[in-house]
Amino acid sequence: LEASLTKIHHRTIDLHRTDTTGQIRTLQNYLTARLQFFELNQPIHYQVIGFEVDGVDLYVFYESLNIPLPKNLRVRSEVLFEFNLQEINIVNIEIGEKKVSKKLIFPENEVVFR
Repeated sequence: LEASLTKIHHRTIDLHRTDTTGQIRTLQNYLTARLQFFELNQPIHYQVIGFEVDGVDLYVFYESLNIPLPKNLRVRSEVLFEFNLQEINIVNIEIGEKKVSKKLIFPENEVVFR
């Protein structure tokens, strides 16, 4: 992801820095264009509230305020697909007590949770 963001922004992006303010904004802009959530074809708007780097894995945390729990959630993800045609996106969703994980392998870019 750092390499992809560096190519896009034409400057070095280091997600391991301790100052995360600018990094969260950079992630928000990147993800807004490549990761969307929908309930009954209505977009669900979200904010990146933080992230955690664990070795080579990056966990990004989002929140959406003032919406009811979705019954059918559609996720469209094209994260890193523009730079790696072998990218696999693992989508972990937790709604209430229900937890589901699904893989998106390029060119597949959508998954529905019911």
